[in-house]
Amino acid sequence: LKPSFASPIENVTVPIGREATLSCIVQNLGAYKVGWMRASDQTVLALQGRVVTHNSRYSVTQEERDVWRLKIRNVRESDRGCYMCQINVTPLQKQVGCVDVQLPPDISDEQSSSDLTVREGGNATFYCRATGHPAPKVTWRRDDGNPLYLLRNGTDTRKVDQHVGIFLNLTHVSRKQMGAYLCIASNEVPPAVSKRVYLNVHFPPNVTTSKTLLGAYEESDVELECEVESFPRSVNYWTKVAKGGRNTGSSLGSTSSAESYNHHHQEVMLNGDRYEIREQHFGSLYAAKMTLRIRSFSVADAGSYMCISSNAFGKANRTIRLYGTYLGYITYSPAFVEYGANGETYINYPQLTAYSKSSSSSSSSASSSSSSANSHGSSAASSAASPPSTVALLGGRWTAGTLGGTLRPLALGLEDRFMSILIVTA
Repeated sequence: LKPSFASPIENVTVPIGREATLSCIVQNLGAYKVGWMRASDQTVLALQGRVVTHNSRYSVTQEERDVWRLKIRNVRESDRGCYMCQINVTPLQKQVGCVDVQLPPDISDEQSSSDLTVREGGNATFYCRATGHPAPKVTWRRDDGNPLYLLRNGTDTRKVDQHVGIFLNLTHVSRKQMGAYLCIASNEVPPAVSKRVYLNVHFPPNVTTSKTLLGAYEESDVELECEVESFPRSVNYWTKVAKGGRNTGSSLGSTSSAESYNHHHQEVMLNGDRYEIREQHFGSLYAAKMTLRIRSFSVADAGSYMCISSNAFGKANRTIRLYGTYLGYITYSPAFVEYGANGETYINYPQLTAYSKSSSSSSSSASSSSSSANSHGSSAASSAASPPSTVALLGGRWTAGTLGGTLRPLALGLEDRFMSILIVTA
């Protein structure tokens, strides 16, 4: 019987660096010989059990008399191809088996995007080219886990967790899209690889504050706060507008031992014994909180304060009005009491006769005399004091006036005679 092949050679697929084995099963070999050669260039690799190529990575073994195995250790990409098992019989018998060498993914820095910088509202395109075998799949996602915003059908924007493709096109970019993006290349060969690129979005400062009017008791500590969004990071500072002046300066002070200096009808606030200036970013690329802390507030600290933010693309500010608050008390003479048809009591011209500096301190007089009270015989004591010159009484039922003058309420009951009111320095 002539020799023949018992079954076809099975193709193998191995990752680079591993071992590939092709098995050739021959029956009835007799005195004939089995040889291995590379199909692409007809290079003879082995004859029977002897390797004839000068490559130590190749070896041939015979098992169970009829199984001949060609082994390639530490396979390289150049080993990818087909190999021929031959029997030197006439006519020549041969069969072919192929080796596929897989390569893990690799990202080419030279052919991929680096960091990008765009103006807010503009467009940005990242690209990422990867090699490997099989061809890698390229996936884009945000490094911080936030979604991607991609244009769909040329008009609509859709929100997705990831995008598959070499190119990542971002349109009408906003500041919220600023940050790190990951290009991830993967195929059947681990590990997957990634490249991180950054998108910087430039925009002018935007300043907001939740409180534009703020009151403080004398000798208390008070904090003024503004929120800033800007990129590149802005220069942020506080000023106090002088009475009758406009805030027009742009100087910054944050470390000087002096507490303020005058600049075109304004004072630029600096760190010192009474003023503490802080700036917190909370890990954000573009957002910050500005805080001005005034220790031991006094009437002289009342006024308008401006938080200012400036970068290469613009300047923005917000104004916070800070006023002093006091607890006041009212009293009136029975001669000024009128009665309504339904029993209401109207007080025509009550006098503000006393005030105190804080919520816990005792009252001191704002005028030189006190009036007697109602028919229950109550009275308001008075003593010498130096009240602020102008006030506004909060609560909705009182108009503005001066201490010692007359203020007209809309209507009060007798139980309101010693009601506490807020006095606000102008």
